[in-house]
Parts: sequence; C-alpha cells; structure tokens
Amino acid sequence: MISYFHQNMVVHCDLKPQNVMRFGRKWKLIDFNNARKIGDTLPESVTPCYASPEWVKFCYKSTGAKGEEDVKVNEAIDVWGLGLILFEVFRGYPLFETMPDGPLILALNGAKDFIPMGVVDDVQAQHLLTDCLALDPAERAKTSDVLVS
Repeated sequence: MISYFHQNMVVHCDLKPQNVMRFGRKWKLIDFNNARKIGDTLPESVTPCYASPEWVKFCYKSTGAKGEEDVKVNEAIDVWGLGLILFEVFRGYPLFETMPDGPLILALNGAKDFIPMGVVDDVQAQHLLTDCLALDPAERAKTSDVLVS
C-alpha cells in the first residue's frame, strides 16, 4: 500500500501502528489527514513520537529557533515511520516510549547509532531498521528497497 501511494507521488506523512488496520485478511492504511503530494509543504501536525527528524527540525524553525530552511514532503518521511513501526513490532514497545522528546533531541543533536544494538537477533532485520531510521533523509532507505508492491 505504501509503495502504491509513493508511486503515485503521495506520502502519508503520519505512519504509526494506529494507522495500520486489519480488515478481514487485508491490512489497510487509514487516516490520510496529513497526506501530501511529493514536493508539497510538510503538514503542520503529526504524531510527535513518530515524526521524522526533518519534520521536527522544520517545526522547530517555525518557533523562531534555528532549524531546517525549506523541507518538502518526500518518501523518506514515510520510510522513517515504517522504521519506527518495525522497531515496535520487533521489540513490543515504541522506540521513544520512555522519552517523548526523543525525536526533538535526536533531530537537533543527532546521534550516530541511536538504534540499540541487539534490537533483533537477525542481522538483516537490524540493517533494515538502521536503513529506515537513518537520520539524514538522503541516506534513508527507499520505499522500493524495503517494500514489495
């Protein structure tokens, strides 16, 4: 589903477990209030603990602080959300569960290797998490690399 939207130049912008629902045997993505076309301006509000670092920096700048100048919607925003969902699936709890300000701290200060090692035993799954949760959106995995249509 995410691949389909990205192929059609649409980004959900608020991926989180609560927006992935099962209907019978099918999984569906819901809540498209924040969906935008690729290249559009970022939505004003998303779920803070699932916000991508670039979105956090952009919003931080809107408060008058030094942040990102001009961030546009791109598929990397959804890949970040997907990475956080996968973390939660692997571990059973959200990455920022005990640190609600985690995305803000991470976005402003950065942190190489902020994903705890040993989150999963499988090396490929650990690489998938690392690729989806790269702080720099240009280094983040592409949808086509992690999802099958």
